[in-house]
Amino acid sequence: MKNMYLKNVKRSFFLYIMFSLLTGGFLFHFLPSYPHAENEGMTNKVFTAGEKVAIIEDNEQAGLVRLDLLKKAETRLAITYHTFHAGVWTDAFMAAVFEAADRGVEVDILFDGVLHNMRGDLRVIPYMLSTHPNITLKYYEPFNPFRPYTWHNRMHDKLIIVDDHYVMTGGRNIGDKYFKSDVDDIVYDRDIILVKEEINRDDQMSAITEMRQYFDELFYHSYSYEPIFAPSFYRERAVTEKKETLHEVHETFGKLVHLNMSEWEEEAIQVENIQIWHNPIERMNHTPVIWQNLMHLVTAAEESVLIQSPYIIPTDVMTSSFQKEMADDIQLKILTNSKEVTPNLLAYSGYDRYRGSLAENGAALYEYGGAGSIHGKTFIIDSHYSVIGSFNVDPRSAFLNTETVIVIEGEEFATALDAKIGNLKMDTRLVTKNNIQETDESEGVSFFKRAVLRLLTPFVPFIESLL
Repeated sequence: MKNMYLKNVKRSFFLYIMFSLLTGGFLFHFLPSYPHAENEGMTNKVFTAGEKVAIIEDNEQAGLVRLDLLKKAETRLAITYHTFHAGVWTDAFMAAVFEAADRGVEVDILFDGVLHNMRGDLRVIPYMLSTHPNITLKYYEPFNPFRPYTWHNRMHDKLIIVDDHYVMTGGRNIGDKYFKSDVDDIVYDRDIILVKEEINRDDQMSAITEMRQYFDELFYHSYSYEPIFAPSFYRERAVTEKKETLHEVHETFGKLVHLNMSEWEEEAIQVENIQIWHNPIERMNHTPVIWQNLMHLVTAAEESVLIQSPYIIPTDVMTSSFQKEMADDIQLKILTNSKEVTPNLLAYSGYDRYRGSLAENGAALYEYGGAGSIHGKTFIIDSHYSVIGSFNVDPRSAFLNTETVIVIEGEEFATALDAKIGNLKMDTRLVTKNNIQETDESEGVSFFKRAVLRLLTPFVPFIESLL
């Protein structure tokens, strides 16, 4: 009887593993959806105007500006982030969120249901958020062992929406490596802030309003759930300790914000037009709206295209419809992480498959090799269109994640943005078809990293659609 029971358990476990591999992995590889319906690109979106846009590049400024924005909130805060990392800056951010809620601001906050990383020192934060009377916490697609096909559909947006006056978005998650300049694993990223003008014409549609509508769609979607926490003595004791920590951090950082945050809004640039693009909220492989619109913009370029992304994985499924449409005389520049500095070996192994063809086909391929790594996601087309948001150039951002980008029209803004990227290019090397072998053998890559990349190489074609 016991042997029969064990045999049934093993059989059930085996069937579950096969079910998970099929619906949570192989299915994405063998059925990579790519709609062939005519896509009108930019013409199916409404341009908006009336906002100024500030570029936030410096790490410490990026942290302080976030605290300043939370402090400015009067009625409602809408916040969504992909992941958090325990540290002083995450404590400062959360302390500012609680302070806003304590003074009566309605706070809606959305975490990715799997990769939010609220563990360890942060594990009590979700409980504190969910029990505050002015805060509503939700998880997007929390882990469900019976729905493996949902495991890869992640919420990747990074948004702070303050009343109807400010929207902050970009590539940064929340953690010390994104907001400090003196850590070994420093990450260089980029945010932008839309600032609504005090007086808007009656016939203007606000980009901030459009972004809020998208957030509400995401927040109130059937895929987003409010977590349920059972009260306990342990949790209450942890809450008491965490409140003391957050209070001390808030006092310290409040002084820094007061001393340093007087000019960023004045430096915002008046732009001609703004567009909001976001991926559809769908499971499995969704319609690649952002990618299609980006490619229509890129293939219509007349002079130049500049792309910055921490991961560049231009799979055949992504590029087959656009490979021959871009004019031969367009200057294409790509900035991404080198093998030495990349923190994501799986993504780099995907990039490595296309690295040679990118260099051989005429792209000016710049690989960052300075301190830390780069994480910004930016397109600049013809020194006129600028695209910034959470979108990486990879299949995951194209087909699986929720993503948001803001498209900004205006030469003054594009010029300022290009200068920011130019500062990063000083720590890059240009990879060409003539020197690619030499750069492959460059020093600075640890034995461990090389070994892992060699092990991953045979498997990458089978998991490419999930990278």
